[in-house]
Amino acid sequence: MLWLKEREIACVAESVLNSEELDKTVARLLVVARNDGYAQGYVECSYHVVNALKVD
Repeated sequence: MLWLKEREIACVAESVLNSEELDKTVARLLVVARNDGYAQGYVECSYHVVNALKVD
């Protein structure tokens, strides 16, 4: 029962992080930030996204 309880939380978090909806939302936020001229915020957000996704 404990394994299931611990695994459920991990599965929920993994599902959210791997969701297409989250990817699309983050992409829209990046575009809006860039278009609005928030270059520093865009760079910082891009850094975090690339780092989180382990993209070169």
